[in-house]
Amino acid sequence: MTTITSSLTATTATLPTRKAFQEWLLDTLAEHLCLARDNMSPRNAFITLGLSAVEAKQICEKISQYLGKEVSTSLLYSYPTVANLSEYLIDNAEANALQDNAATAILQSLRTVQTKAQSITSSYQMFHPSLV
Repeated sequence: MTTITSSLTATTATLPTRKAFQEWLLDTLAEHLCLARDNMSPRNAFITLGLSAVEAKQICEKISQYLGKEVSTSLLYSYPTVANLSEYLIDNAEANALQDNAATAILQSLRTVQTKAQSITSSYQMFHPSLV
């Protein structure tokens, strides 16, 4: 359990908080769309901000660079506000990190069991060669 928890902490430590991501995305949208940042809210829909399909692709490329993972343009339609998108991306990343780390811990445990089983088998064969 310690391995899973410490690995999750290390993996998610590089992720921004949901609030930090929202602020970064709002700043990025304001700059990209030439909008006044003061008039923008995480609850504004991308379409009401005037985001075109081409601009959505460009914003997704920036998000991908910021988060260090591929972000599909379709997510802007599935999660149509900054708040919705940030919640999905950050929470999803944390859940995926937990699943990945749990799987890694299980594989490490299985390798340890396999190594011990091989050692026991070798010892058994050495002391009881007639039974093999």
